[in-house]
Amino acid sequence: MKTLNQIIEQITDLGTAHHQIQSVGVGTIAELQAEERYYPLLWIFHETSGIDDKYLTHDIRLIVADRVITGEEGEDTDGHEQEVLSDSQLIVLDFLAYFMQQHDQEYVVEPSAILEPFTEVWNDRVAGHSVVIQIKQFFDWNKCQIPETGAAISPDVDGITLYDFCDADVRARLTSAQITCLTDALCGACDPVTEQINGTTIGTAASGSTNNQLIKDTANNTIGTAANPSIVSNTTNEVNGVDISDETVAEGTHDQQIHDSAGSDVGTAANPSVVADATVRNNATPTWSDTVEAEGTLTLGQAKMLDSDGTTTVLADYIPTADGFMFTATTCGAAGLSVSVGLSDTTPNFGDVVTITITSSGTPTSYRFWLPTPSGYELVTQGTNTYAWTVGCVGSCTVYGGANEATATGYDIDGIGVTSTGYLLDGLITEPNKATAYRLLSTSYAALPIVNIRRSSDNATADFTAAEITDGTLTTWTGANDGLVTRRYDQSGNGNDDFQTTAGNQFKLVSSGILQTDSGGKPVATVVSTTQALRFYGFMQGSGGTVYASYKPLGGAHAGRYYYLVSRNANPAVGIADDNESSTSSTDNSAGTPTTKVNGAEISPEQRGALGTATLNIESIVTIKDVDWGAIINWISGVMEIFEWCDVDSPTGDMIIFNNNGTEQQTYIESEMNAYYGYY
Repeated sequence: MKTLNQIIEQITDLGTAHHQIQSVGVGTIAELQAEERYYPLLWIFHETSGIDDKYLTHDIRLIVADRVITGEEGEDTDGHEQEVLSDSQLIVLDFLAYFMQQHDQEYVVEPSAILEPFTEVWNDRVAGHSVVIQIKQFFDWNKCQIPETGAAISPDVDGITLYDFCDADVRARLTSAQITCLTDALCGACDPVTEQINGTTIGTAASGSTNNQLIKDTANNTIGTAANPSIVSNTTNEVNGVDISDETVAEGTHDQQIHDSAGSDVGTAANPSVVADATVRNNATPTWSDTVEAEGTLTLGQAKMLDSDGTTTVLADYIPTADGFMFTATTCGAAGLSVSVGLSDTTPNFGDVVTITITSSGTPTSYRFWLPTPSGYELVTQGTNTYAWTVGCVGSCTVYGGANEATATGYDIDGIGVTSTGYLLDGLITEPNKATAYRLLSTSYAALPIVNIRRSSDNATADFTAAEITDGTLTTWTGANDGLVTRRYDQSGNGNDDFQTTAGNQFKLVSSGILQTDSGGKPVATVVSTTQALRFYGFMQGSGGTVYASYKPLGGAHAGRYYYLVSRNANPAVGIADDNESSTSSTDNSAGTPTTKVNGAEISPEQRGALGTATLNIESIVTIKDVDWGAIINWISGVMEIFEWCDVDSPTGDMIIFNNNGTEQQTYIESEMNAYYGYY
């Protein structure tokens, strides 16, 4: 039986281990308010204990409280008070769930309880929930547990005369030693048993004992059945697990013949029952050969030809039973026209209009233009040889052009390379659901602001484009003061901006008139508070989500020395890292089973210590894929934080989030980010 102290110690241990609880105490409400406390707080108060028949019940009140701060997160007091009530209720449910599981304890917990909310109480003006846990233990009124010596009540009768030894329940309470003693005293010793096999005596066994006589074959295997425990049965012969209904007597020999379909013996001395693979080959040049298992099928690929129109497939009319032609080629194309393709600009920017000109011999009547896009090629057919192309690819790509005469069946084509300059989002097939940075991510945002900055000297705010961040416009505006980030605009166009309304928690993009940059001179903003970070309103849902981020954590600012990439009050969260390299906790809370890459390499194991080792004091590009946003509703509700609980002065950069399918261009995104930052 657990003592009251041991039960309260278990509750205290769970409170100390809980990620959201900051302090734990035991005592009355008056003792709670006697000194300053850290919140969220767990307070434990033993209300009463009682005995009902054979059960001892302890009523223990748990109080979970947190401070209500006016104006928190830009919301009114009531809004934050409701958030505190919601969070404290979840913590109370954590404790109820934990103790209902019992964890191999001697007690049970009453499965019903009332969760009582409270608001605006105590010196610290807190809100929260309390609940009474009823813990029951078996109490057998055992006097042997009484710490006493010599106390006794003299019996009035001889106790042994009270028992009826003809009663089976009484006999069942006797120990084996007592039964043996009584049997020897009342019955005397019995003669031993003589054991024989096939009329031959093999020994004796004491009366009442058991002798297990083992009977085995020459391989030392136990033989016999329940019906015939000493009879060695015949051997069953099988081929490939199929009974061939031809038994062999024990220790006899069976010769099983195995032939191929021609009646010839198969197999070798090493493998007498294995049919060798068949060899398939051709007699063409170059020659080839392959193997197929006995009675198996080898399917040959279908030979076919792609027509010059790029879509029509021509199948070969040929079955390889004898030498022959697969197909006969006829004259195609535009009667051998000489075609060349030219561009008015071979190094354009994404979105520029470039003229494509097809020059051809002969008298073409039709022209085709194959135009590269992030998802493939777009085909345009027209009667003129020039086309105004809006550049839709990023990096190196090829434009193709073709010409066709009226009497021809296909197009003669040529291609020309183009190297286009663009930005990360320009080259994507699927747009992300959120994309924020201190650099330009999309051509469409070239003339639009990407940040809003507060000047420390007078708290004035202004928007700035990506170009204005680096061309001196921003630092001219701040002067010798700090420039602090109040908002980062979502360049995906979905409105999922980053923001921070509390001045003391705003990231610093300009420090004393100097733009903050990483080791490569790229703009970054540094952490100024270990308690709060940049925020955004949760929108994530579905499964298969992906997060891309760039940052350099200088350490973890939480009590456990860990920090997050994306989090809502620590749960849910992804990208949880720990300064402690030995931490084996998962890198996520309520996010499925995501995998994490740092600077092009997956971490292993997927644990906080491994992620901390890979990123601590290292400029990092991090990919977190296969995130299950549907694992908990909080991903789509409430306020999220990014780069949370990193140490002060930790540089931060891009944050790109996909609800689904964010890995289809993972290599492109990681390559583009590394080409810009140069971290690995």
